[in-house]
Parts: sequence; structure tokens; C-alpha cells
Amino acid sequence: MGSFPTKIVLATSKYTPTGATPEWRAWQRLVYDPVQRGMVATLGNPNCCGGVYGNSVFVYQVGTNTWQMLWSHTTAGRGGRQVITAINRASGVVSVTLESPLSWPSDPTILIAVGINQVSDPSFNGGPVLVNLIDQTHFTFSQSGPDATPSCTTGSNGVPNCGTAFGVIGTADAPGDGHQYHAKTWDTLRNVLWTAFGTAAATVGSHNDMFGTDTGQHDMYTLDTTSGVGVWKQVCGDFAGLCANRGNQESTLVYDSFADKLITAGGLYGGTASAQTWEYVPSTNTWTRTCTDPPQKSPCPIPQLDAPGLVYDPSLQKSVLFGGKTNKGVLNTTTWLYDSTSHTWTQASTTANPPGTKFPIMDFVPRLGEIIAIGDETTGGHVWAFDGDWHDLGITPGPNLSLVSAAQSEGGYDQTADRFVLFTNAPSGRQIWSLQLP
Repeated sequence: MGSFPTKIVLATSKYTPTGATPEWRAWQRLVYDPVQRGMVATLGNPNCCGGVYGNSVFVYQVGTNTWQMLWSHTTAGRGGRQVITAINRASGVVSVTLESPLSWPSDPTILIAVGINQVSDPSFNGGPVLVNLIDQTHFTFSQSGPDATPSCTTGSNGVPNCGTAFGVIGTADAPGDGHQYHAKTWDTLRNVLWTAFGTAAATVGSHNDMFGTDTGQHDMYTLDTTSGVGVWKQVCGDFAGLCANRGNQESTLVYDSFADKLITAGGLYGGTASAQTWEYVPSTNTWTRTCTDPPQKSPCPIPQLDAPGLVYDPSLQKSVLFGGKTNKGVLNTTTWLYDSTSHTWTQASTTANPPGTKFPIMDFVPRLGEIIAIGDETTGGHVWAFDGDWHDLGITPGPNLSLVSAAQSEGGYDQTADRFVLFTNAPSGRQIWSLQLP
């Protein structure tokens, strides 16, 4: 299809301009959006964060090779740390003055969250809290407690120092710029995209900073694209009650349409690959862990895996897990089936397997009734299909995902165009490929 956009048209607010184009982001997952009839991609715009941080959502239309921006942050996502020169609470409202601006966005549609610490009165410390931005150095927020004016020290520059403020955009109305990875799936009943974990909307982290990243707090959101713009809703997290599943990094997420549940498995918990499996029921907003890591009780039989692939197969009424890497650095080539009715895993008996990789590129193709995976072969990607067993479809090998890292490529099946779409990060440049299946 050609190269990924190289001349980036920057967004000026959350939804404009209509001609905005994305910056590449690695380690993401393409998800088919039946409402916008294209592939939803978490990418970058503007180029704020580098690496794998994503701060925008686009729909890619492979039939016309065009982009539609659904939503974007307009800054790097964090304001840094600033000295508070005055702070007090009166009638339940805290008023704060900063020594220097936090460079918050002027876009009034973006919510601002703040953390406060190092204030002499500990009742002021905490966060994140949503604030009312007066200007770049003044804000207020509601907080219970008696009227009070904490004591301040005076620095060598003669400026009062009353504590520290941290600021971030991407709050209750949107995930922070963070490692969202593959934990995305489309809910065919509610017609929304789910995004879970690997990111935190607004957390005061261990580095005395506020940023959407892999910290101890994790959030879960839905994205409604019905209106043609992305409308986020936090389901659990910083501003909606902490998620019972505290989340992990490099996990995966899938929607089981038969049971009306979300399933998540594997990923890194505290930097260690996991086999933990959770079910989430959207109708009741409840998480249940169905099995855990050994040697605890009720251990999951699947390997402890970082970055596995998980796809729901409605023809089998099972979620299919493949790929990922163990704690010993071994790539997984076994295939496992999860039954959300019995809450159990069983290993598939396969006569062949695609090569193991982190974040395998795989998706269900309704027309074929099979899961399609693009192999990470050094001779070029083979096209594999799973219908209870894996088999090579014998299609001329495609892009070589091994040239950089298969984990930096992303793909999925576009039902409208009847094509498998692949974004690759090749040495010759970032490219877009499409595959017309037989």
C-alpha cells in the first residue's frame, strides 16, 4: 500500500484538523471498527513522546489508503514538576499558585489532573485530582477539610516554596500517553472499543512525576466512535474506582461475544511474565481471576508469558492463545484454548505451528471461519490459518517481520475491505501492506 505517512499533519485540538495524519507507534494492535468500517490504530500525533507511547487514535481505511483522526492529545501529556509558591484552602476549595507555568494545553476540551506533594500540611498532598485551570500558573480544585494555609519556606532565590505540583493531560476523559500495547478489543454488542491496562491516566509515580505509563495504577476505558470522533469513558481506574484487576504490562485482551465477557491473559506483573487469566463482565463492571500463577492455588496451565496473542474464535466458541515469551526468554509455540463457560484452558493438539514471537499478528476472519496469523519467518511472512490446528495457506511469502522486530509490527483483518492489513517497521522504512485472502 506504500509507506507510512512521513509528512505529519499535526492535530490542533482533540478532533481537528480533519486532515491530520499519524506518527508511527510500535507495539500496538489494529482492531476492526464496524462503525467506521476501518482499522482503529493507537498511534502518535503530534510526535510527542517517542518510543511506544501513543497519544492519538486513527481509523485507517485500506480501500482508499486514507486516515481519519478520531481523537488526539495536543501535548506530550505531562507538565513536569513545578514549585508551589502559594497554597490555601477556603470553603472546600484549594487555590494554588505556581512559580513557573506547567505548559498546560489551552484546549478547553481537555481535562487537567494534578498531584500535590511536599506540602507541610499532609491533608493537601495527594492526587490525581481534576482541576479548574485559571491560567498557566493558577488553578483550583475541590478538597474537603478545614480552612488552612500551610507554612512555606523561602529559597535562596527569595521565592516561597510551599510544595510541589505535577500535571498531566489525559484523565477521566481519555487514557494517558502510555504503553497501551495489545490490550484492545472490539465489543460487538455495545459497538465500542475496550482499552485496558498497560497505561495509567493520571498517576503520581515513583519518579515524582505524573504521566500515563506503566505505574502501579492502571485504568480501563471504552471508546465510542459512533459520532465520527472518539469519546472515551473510564470504566475503572483513577477517577472511577480502582480496577479489581490491577493490570499489567504487555498483556492482551479479547471480547468473547458468546459469553459477553472480556478475557485477558499473560503479560508482565512487576516485570515477571504471568499466566494469570481474568474475566471481565461489562454488564456488572466486575473482574474475576479464574486462575493464577504457580505455586499459588488454582494455577493456570498455560505458560507464564509476556506479550502473547489472544483472539476469540466464534466458530470454536473459544479464545485462542499463541505466542509470547516465557520468563526464561523462550518463545512459545504452543496453542491454548480458553472456555469462558467452564473457565478453563486446554492445550490444542497441533501438527504444525507458526514461529513463536511476541505480540503475534493474528485475527479472526469470519468469511473463512478461521484465525489468520502472519508468520515471523526470515524468508518472509507465511500466512497461517487455525481451525483447531494450524496450517500454512501456501501464499507467496509476504514482508519479513524479522528484519527489525515482529513486536514492532501490527495488523488485523478489515471486514469491510476483506483484507488483512499489516503495518511493518522495516529497515527501509515504515510500510503498510494489505493481503487479499483466498
